[in-house]
Amino acid sequence: MKNNGIVPQYYVTDDHEAIIPRDLYMQVQEEMQRRSNLHSGKNRKKRVYSSKYALSSIVYCSKCGEIYRRIAWNNRGKRSNVWRCVTRVESGPDACDADTIQETELQETVVKAINSVLSQKSTAIGVLQEIEPDTKSKEELFKSISGQLEIVGLAPTNDEHLFLMLNNNPKIKSVVYYYLKDDDRNELPHHLTKPVTYKKVAKLWNSMR
Repeated sequence: MKNNGIVPQYYVTDDHEAIIPRDLYMQVQEEMQRRSNLHSGKNRKKRVYSSKYALSSIVYCSKCGEIYRRIAWNNRGKRSNVWRCVTRVESGPDACDADTIQETELQETVVKAINSVLSQKSTAIGVLQEIEPDTKSKEELFKSISGQLEIVGLAPTNDEHLFLMLNNNPKIKSVVYYYLKDDDRNELPHHLTKPVTYKKVAKLWNSMR
């Protein structure tokens, strides 16, 4: 029989070991919140998160700010997988003339970018390599970063909780922010209080080709 207040009720916390650690649970909630509030394009159109492919929902057009979508292409009988700007797919080249990218080329560029970042002996990378995820929380990770921090792939409107943690770390003296869209550059000062140097992420990618 359900106790609807007939007898005293008690709320007990930390009575037994959790199946899912609290830190991991909170990180999952943050990621679910980020995925449920994805916006892209000049009009900040709401998009449904997709994890069907490794690069789904994380590749954006440098011209209009929309996401790139994976498409099975049949070009004059030649079949291949390509990534195309959603604006161009839905509205045509007059709306956005961004190039179509072969999947193999995109994958090679991403691998080069990752290797380039890992080859830099920055404080942030050192921290990420040394910390064990099951022993330190995300907050402790951000508290360990010091000096100048280079940021690639974070959007102020989607990753506000991360920028808040950066603001709360006095050891981070300055930030180099690689931005994809002008909207992100204009929005960042509302979320980050550190001195910032702005650089276009397209130049970073082109330098790795």
